[in-house]
Amino acid sequence: MISPIAAHILPFHGIAGTEIATLRLAQALRTHGFQSIMFCPGSAVQDMFASEGFRTVLYEQVEPSYRHPKNYWLNSLKLARCFQQERVTLIHCADVLAAEFTSLAALLV
Repeated sequence: MISPIAAHILPFHGIAGTEIATLRLAQALRTHGFQSIMFCPGSAVQDMFASEGFRTVLYEQVEPSYRHPKNYWLNSLKLARCFQQERVTLIHCADVLAAEFTSLAALLV
């Protein structure tokens, strides 16, 4: 049986409450058979999750824009392909800012 895979989208470059809460969530999911992939915007956050044994992926944060929709659209397609390749079954946005950067990609998957 293949384990379900959760993608956790982190919005901030530093480590604070959101990152600690997401770590606890990922650890709890692990006990229920989930694998977790942490999508991080920066190396400090990436290093913390990697040191706890989680796979990490750096992702580019592109804000939705009426003036430049192409950038957001292309980045969303790239992220959606990554979700598909990783066979993600659950997408967790750790903050509303994470949802802003990745909601279109999640909908596309």
